Amino acid sequence: GKADAGVESLALRVAATGGTAPAVYNAANEVCVEAFRHGRLAFPDIVDTIAAVLGAHDVPSEQALTVDSTMGTLASVAARAAWTSPRRA
Repeated sequence: GKADAGVESLALRVAATGGTAPAVYNAANEVCVEAFRHGRLAFPDIVDTIAAVLGAHDVPSEQALTVDSTMGTLASVAARAAWTSPRRA
């Protein structure tokens, strides 16, 4: 369906972007699915929410990647997904 095409397209863009984008995609997806399971996010809004989180994420260059920066990025993604999900429900 339409949602499947959106997920596939988004996943392909994330793969092409590389860097921390796949980790951000995965973290945002996990937060969104949890929000859906608890009734805080409608199923059709999952893809749009993940896309919004990815749109707000600045993928650092490979030279700038460190464990600390990546963990900070994942924490900010989780916070942003949590912030975004109530507004989408």
